[in-house]
Amino acid sequence: MSPLHSSSHLFDPRPNFPLLVSLKRYCDRATQCTDLDGLTLVLAHAAGHMEEMWEPCMDELFALVKENGLKLNDVWSIEAPNHGEAAAMNRK
Repeated sequence: MSPLHSSSHLFDPRPNFPLLVSLKRYCDRATQCTDLDGLTLVLAHAAGHMEEMWEPCMDELFALVKENGLKLNDVWSIEAPNHGEAAAMNRK
């Protein structure tokens, strides 16, 4: 079972962009860093895939962080506005 903790967020950039965007924030509480020089990764949606497609990759990434003592604050995965939770909210 993955040690990753995730939380869902909804970003509302209106009126500059007409659609809502859903995001997930992932962190491993055992290795989470809050240093200003720690990394925050942003992973983008791929055509035909959902934001969770990155989860196996993140399991490997966080394992490397733990092994090598890298500074990683968190990882954000962005869903396309016409997929997932945001698609339902952007239906109109």
